[in-house]
Amino acid sequence: AFLDSAAYRRDSQRQWFVNRCQAVSSVSTALKAQFATSRQQSTFKYLAAFVAASEEKVKKANAKFLQQESIKFKSFFDTIEKNPLTGAQRQACLINEDCNLVLAGAGTGKTSTMIGRAGYLLASEQTKPEQILMLAFAKKAAEEMQDRQDKCLSAMLPQATPTIKTFHALGLEIISTVEGRRPTLTAFAEDNALFTRFIDNVVAELMQDAAYQEKVMKFCDCSPSLNSTSDVSQFLADFLVLFKQSSQTLAVLKKRIPKKDKSRFTLLIALFEPVFAAYQLHLSDRNEIDFADMIEKAIEYIENGRYHSPYQHILIDEFQDISQPRARLIKALLAQRDDVVLF
Repeated sequence: AFLDSAAYRRDSQRQWFVNRCQAVSSVSTALKAQFATSRQQSTFKYLAAFVAASEEKVKKANAKFLQQESIKFKSFFDTIEKNPLTGAQRQACLINEDCNLVLAGAGTGKTSTMIGRAGYLLASEQTKPEQILMLAFAKKAAEEMQDRQDKCLSAMLPQATPTIKTFHALGLEIISTVEGRRPTLTAFAEDNALFTRFIDNVVAELMQDAAYQEKVMKFCDCSPSLNSTSDVSQFLADFLVLFKQSSQTLAVLKKRIPKKDKSRFTLLIALFEPVFAAYQLHLSDRNEIDFADMIEKAIEYIENGRYHSPYQHILIDEFQDISQPRARLIKALLAQRDDVVLF
């Protein structure tokens, strides 16, 4: 039934059957020879043959399925976009492995493929719009893709098309679902000039202390690209953003100081620690979070089961831009359901 089903057979499904076959066949050869009926003997042979050739059998069954689907949905792929989708684009829409990576150069139709895949999953009734999560990194990219997708799929889906979100919108959705209210996002998150000005003010205040001022001068001496307090302030602002995105603690950071250039790194942490403390206190006093906090909190809610993912298909645009926290967020969603597919 598995090999004959009218669906793409994922490798995790094949592996499940292989494990079951091996468990059933784990009876010793002596016991099989002494007690197995002729029908059981033939079953053992059949299972052994499947285990030995499962990859080839599934590959052949999937090739047949792809050929049938290409014919069945030819009209859909011909008309979903202004130009008919290419053979490679159609393959990308149809192949439904556990994890699927599409490699495509600029201008080769990645967006068309994303929309074609979402449309195919819905047209073939494999899923519903609310079970598809489409992600883009930038708000503008998400809006442009949503507009294009709505135009392509609205005739087929008059009620709703899949919502295209940014990772930040997804994080807000997860936290809001669990907590029953939308978290307060700091103004710094979307106003870099405001954030930089805040760090400038913190550094200026710290510079009133002679010991801190001396450390800044020493740090500038061993960092040729830093020529002023303003340069140091910008450096610390950039470092703070990267540090929070890394999901590390200061204790871990201190342990990871390399022996080479140790004095410079020790100086950097001495300058950074009070700036970081002032920033965290600012957020805490106002009961606000930044983007890094939001992703961390969302991951926590998925991993501890307080958030139950409705998503069966996750499609991510420009995946090469993924960061470690965002990758952890996706891995947490994938780990929560056995039937979820990443594209």
